[in-house]
Amino acid sequence: MRRLTALFLMLGMLVVLQVSPALAADEFQVLYQQMDVVAEPGSVSGLVILNVMNTSGGDVTDLTAAIAGANNILYGTNPVLLGDLADTGQVQIGVPFAADADAGTPEAESTWIMTYTDASGASQTVTVTGSLVD
Repeated sequence: MRRLTALFLMLGMLVVLQVSPALAADEFQVLYQQMDVVAEPGSVSGLVILNVMNTSGGDVTDLTAAIAGANNILYGTNPVLLGDLADTGQVQIGVPFAADADAGTPEAESTWIMTYTDASGASQTVTVTGSLVD
């Protein structure tokens, strides 16, 4: 009887392990705006301000520099952390970009690709849809 009980307990544990859902992925919402900067041609011509919120409640402290437009043209490789509101799951990032006739401008983009470090320390890449704020 003990062996039978142990078998049922083991089977029960196996079933629980198999049906337990994986940890939910982080989800982000982005509000962004473009600020023009007077500069020489070919240099930095503007700054995109990204207000990033982790809508799944996770931390965004380790959000990193891989931010690109929907067409994968990188607008900035050196984002500036303007405000770290990690306690609320929000962070504000300034992304400098250079004007490029072939690239278009960030204001036409609504999708951003970001790389960040999740709570387990793993690097994750997410695509988020943003809303342009005037």
